[in-house]
Amino acid sequence: MRIIGGSQRHRMIKLPTVRETRATRDAVREAIFSALGSLVTDKVVLDLFAGSGAFGLEALSRGARLSIMSDHNDRCIATINENLQTLKFENGIVWHLDYLKALKRIKTENLMVDIVFLDPPYLDNLCEPVIAMLFKDNLLTEHGIIITETQKPIMIDELMFSKVRYYKYGITRVTIMWR
Repeated sequence: MRIIGGSQRHRMIKLPTVRETRATRDAVREAIFSALGSLVTDKVVLDLFAGSGAFGLEALSRGARLSIMSDHNDRCIATINENLQTLKFENGIVWHLDYLKALKRIKTENLMVDIVFLDPPYLDNLCEPVIAMLFKDNLLTEHGIIITETQKPIMIDELMFSKVRYYKYGITRVTIMWR
């Protein structure tokens, strides 16, 4: 796997050796970042089910001010830390927390995030509850963006967003929601 664009373009990153982790294909990540364009620059990004940290690392390469990459798996955390060190990013934060504890920590630390990437295990159906928590606890900035990667379509109230776009890549469905 590699970084697609930005300051670390073409640099390889490692994947964790975890059976439950499914890496976002380069083409899908490239399409997401193409849709976001320059909106990543100087933003706070949350990669909540980070795995290798590919989304958060890509955001840093493209100028994000801060990338919080959270995962509950030991091997994923070790891989993210190794990738951060290899790429020499100093504005990446790694949290060894499950998604509920990570969201609670964001609230406790009075952080607000500009871009949230949600790619939970496909069978867990966690995107809708996480989106609800982001709004309930006011964790998303006024013009925040939520990106989901799922196998099945997610159910959202499109009236909560100024724009919603749906994409399909094989069995992968990507939804991008602009607040």
